[in-house]
Amino acid sequence: MEGFTGRACGFHWPNDIFFDGAKAGGVLLQSRFVGSRLEHVVAGIGINANFSASALGGDLLTRPATLLDLLGREVDLNGLLSSILGCIEEDYARFEREGPGGLIKKYASRCVTLGRQVRLHEEDGTARDGTAIGLTGEGGLVVDFAGGKRETVLNAYRLTLPEGLAG
Repeated sequence: MEGFTGRACGFHWPNDIFFDGAKAGGVLLQSRFVGSRLEHVVAGIGINANFSASALGGDLLTRPATLLDLLGREVDLNGLLSSILGCIEEDYARFEREGPGGLIKKYASRCVTLGRQVRLHEEDGTARDGTAIGLTGEGGLVVDFAGGKRETVLNAYRLTLPEGLAG
């Protein structure tokens, strides 16, 4: 998206795509295991493109962005798809050469969550605040909590940014 739009973007861990502090899309992976064997993974990419963010309503947790609003014009969806697929192909080749480490490093350099205060929501309704400090080799988010306790967070639905992403 960055190469196609000419605008810098970042990622909110683990899968949201941000431009100027607003969410413009995301990546979703759904997997199925049979016992301990991975049967399949389905990947999807959603991008807010040729409509105004105002069409999404005002009750969202994260300020939305669309490519139309960011660029001031509609985008060629076929060109956008071609650009994204080209980058996926390059990253897959990198993965084959280097393993996951190279991709994790590339992702970390654009991860807007790192260095920020985060709030981990527990199943019992409580929440703990900490600072996101890094990523594991598998893509988990490493968080430092009060009292020197360091944990790896794997479930994104349990994590929020109390101060938001603007700025």
